[in-house]
Amino acid sequence: MGVGKTAVGRRLACHLDRPFVDLDAELVEREGRAIPEIFATDGEDRFRALESELLDESLDRADAPVVSTGGGVVKSAINREWLRNRAVTVWLRGDAATIVARVGPTAARPLLQPAEGESMVDLVERLMAERQDLYAEVAVLTMDTDHGSAHHLAGWLSDRLATALT
Repeated sequence: MGVGKTAVGRRLACHLDRPFVDLDAELVEREGRAIPEIFATDGEDRFRALESELLDESLDRADAPVVSTGGGVVKSAINREWLRNRAVTVWLRGDAATIVARVGPTAARPLLQPAEGESMVDLVERLMAERQDLYAEVAVLTMDTDHGSAHHLAGWLSDRLATALT
């Protein structure tokens, strides 16, 4: 979260002349509830199951959309398999302090609730450490998003993807 998946993804979709799918937004629309409510009512496991269903559907689309996933999508082995074998996956990476500045110190996100005595930066660093090997497992390209506009980053990424896909 906070690395620019939606902002860069939307612009990348324009560069590639493809549709854009934001899995979190699709999930909220389908469920008719906000993500924190889904977590609170149904739990993270149910949220992850819904997220996996949407990922599978999005990767099956004939129009090959640019898909913005939630940061925790890689926690599922089947999702990682799909991302490796059915997609060209880009890991958007950011510094913990930059991420905290982007999402805000009191973000209303279910997984951004620091433990007592833990700072937001410490929490983000911990989440990143827990997931970095999973991201690396599926990523064809890695892009740091701490500097540059979403427009500039999408252009850079579009150029790299053209090279990677040829």
